[in-house]
Amino acid sequence: MINLKINALFFFIVANTIFLSQTYASDNFTILTGHILNKKSIDEQNKIHPYDVVLLPTARDFYLKEEGEEYKKIKEIQLNYLDVKYKIEYNKPAQITCKGLYSADSMFHYTNLICVVGKINYIKR
Repeated sequence: MINLKINALFFFIVANTIFLSQTYASDNFTILTGHILNKKSIDEQNKIHPYDVVLLPTARDFYLKEEGEEYKKIKEIQLNYLDVKYKIEYNKPAQITCKGLYSADSMFHYTNLICVVGKINYIKR
């Protein structure tokens, strides 16, 4: 009986590890690699709202564990710097460490997912 419980626990741990490796849960740091682009949105009053996104080289699926939502084929993720002043180098390959991912929840979010930036490293070619 104990062997059966240990085997079941082992299977549960392995299955969850495999599942989480195929999607990208937001309760851990998430690393995104791509190019940072500056985009603009124009509202109803013709006011321009600039924002930055990371353009991923290929579309990826993301699972937000806290929200219980899965987002498929995501190519762009808006960056939230939380008022930290980063030296942004647009159109250069970068590795961005997100302290968290969350879904768009305000009129100032222009992509399905938002990355709370923790660190940016530029990749030398």
